[in-house]
Amino acid sequence: MPRKAKTVEERFHKKYVVDEETGCWNWTDSLKPSGYGYLTVGNDSRFPETANHRHGANRVSWILHNGAIPEDMWVCLDCDNKACVNPNHLFLATKEERMLIKSQRLRNSQTQFNDQEVEIIRNSKLSNARLAKMLGVTTQNTRHLRQGYTYRNV
Repeated sequence: MPRKAKTVEERFHKKYVVDEETGCWNWTDSLKPSGYGYLTVGNDSRFPETANHRHGANRVSWILHNGAIPEDMWVCLDCDNKACVNPNHLFLATKEERMLIKSQRLRNSQTQFNDQEVEIIRNSKLSNARLAKMLGVTTQNTRHLRQGYTYRNV
């Protein structure tokens, strides 16, 4: 008797371990050299790119728990743990927002934004609280920047 193929959900939920301390769902299956997990997805209409294609595990998690990822949006992590696939640690951002968040995480000194970063923050669809958390600043900082109280020359 032929085996019944497991669904993407069944396969996904067997490939991570929950870290009780951080809440991260740490991917335990295949990892890319970058540290991000991946899963090969068969014929499933939720993953239209190609059948039998490797998909990032965090993207699979987003699609399984939240639905389709809008075009030109990236799945990003609140926790900064590349192996994490907890849907509560994931959010969507534009490429520009993602690059801004990534560059801010690399900075060690007091936060100063350049003109391009100020424009990205002002145009971002992310909430002030989300941006503040990701950029390592206060919600008041992002709110004042967006309202023009700071960086008036930009």
